[in-house]
Order: sequence, then structure tokens, then C-alpha cells
Amino acid sequence: VHNTLAKVKAHVDVNQVQEPLTKYWSMGNALVNDSAKNACQYLHTPLVKELEALHLDTMQARKQLRGVFSLHLELQTVRAIAEAENKGDSARARHTQDDIVDAFSNWS
Repeated sequence: VHNTLAKVKAHVDVNQVQEPLTKYWSMGNALVNDSAKNACQYLHTPLVKELEALHLDTMQARKQLRGVFSLHLELQTVRAIAEAENKGDSARARHTQDDIVDAFSNWS
């Protein structure tokens, strides 16, 4: 027995698929999708709710991480400009911790 897996385009209207084998696979895909939705709705709903909450937490964490990466990239650019402007200056501007905290607090 030879079993193979085939990637089928998801969420298609099975009635619009012309090729018989692809239509068969799409019907199977639709059945699996509907079964998964029913399982989420009716089976072990506390677990589903917990996983949905974890998903939302993960998406929020990814958004925050993207913001941190953007901040680092912006700071790298500003730092490079400042270093180029201050090259040769022996007296460099010093910032207090309050200045830095204020700058980060107002960064968007």
C-alpha cells in the first residue's frame, strides 16, 4: 500500500473544482476542516479556550517584539548619525538616566 499526501488549496468551493482527483481531495479537505471546527466547538472547550488565549498572548508578544526590533533599528541609525557628527569631538554629550527613560517613554 502506497499512501501519499497532497497539498490541496484550502477553503475552495468544491463545486467550482473541475479536475476529478483535485475535487475528491478538496472534498476530503473540506470534511477535515468541518470536523476540526466541530471538535473545537463541542469537544473539550476549556482546552480550546486556553489555546485561543495562548494564541492571543503569542500574537501580542510577537507584536511587542517587532516593536523592540524596530526600536533597535531606529536607535542604530540614530547612533550611527550621532557618531559621525561627533567624530573628532573629544567632548561627547552625556545623557542622564532620566533623559534616557524620558526618550524611551516618548518613543512611538
